[in-house]
Amino acid sequence: MSLSKAQAALIRSNPRKRRLEVLTRRTDFVQTFKSGRRVKPCEWLFFNFAIGDRFRCGWTVPRAVGPAVIRNKLKRWCRMWLRAKLVDSELPAVDLNIGFKAMPEDFYQRMSYGQFSSAMETGWARLEKAVKGSNEASR
Repeated sequence: MSLSKAQAALIRSNPRKRRLEVLTRRTDFVQTFKSGRRVKPCEWLFFNFAIGDRFRCGWTVPRAVGPAVIRNKLKRWCRMWLRAKLVDSELPAVDLNIGFKAMPEDFYQRMSYGQFSSAMETGWARLEKAVKGSNEASR
């Protein structure tokens, strides 16, 4: 999924929307694992999230996933997909960790962006439903 010219122009025209806030500290990741919730859209992908005050994201791509080229491709696809979400909709106020599980050899190498995007869409829908449910429960 590449961005349309209009979407790309919108992102370039609004630099605040272009930047994703990223989880960088170990404590942020640990918090999403310990006190957060998990959404698992498919066998190789999971979302850990904790309710926060703004949207921040990070990814966990272990070495077992594959060589650095594959791990970097998955991270790049995550950034690209999330930037498209920045343009399309309002992001929930969560700390989100997108994680990839080790799969059989060449699994990620053979994966297309369409398969990746489909799994991310499924996970995103489940994430939004879980966040909405937790926000209603806290009222």
